[in-house]
Amino acid sequence: MEEPLIPKTRLELYKDLSVFLEVYHKTKILELREDTIRMYILFSKSKNKTPKEKLINYKLLRIDERLFPESKGELTVRDAIVCEFLIDELKKYFAKSISEKSSE
Repeated sequence: MEEPLIPKTRLELYKDLSVFLEVYHKTKILELREDTIRMYILFSKSKNKTPKEKLINYKLLRIDERLFPESKGELTVRDAIVCEFLIDELKKYFAKSISEKSSE
């Protein structure tokens, strides 16, 4: 029997996304607040030259649309699952750096 799928909360998604953003921007995110995370997502637009950077930006903008909707309602299960998938995909670009960071 399969275990029921329990999507991550908004805060858990913030934490996962901040790990990627810290490695991508070579910085340390001090507070996990909505406006801080959004700032780093939008700051990623300044890196948009290579195909890899364009793909990263595309995924970050899709996360932004789902994690921070205009309606400011609750995070739906579908949006949480899609965000979790996209964050996992983004982390694969810097898997080595992320694993080194987590082992410190």
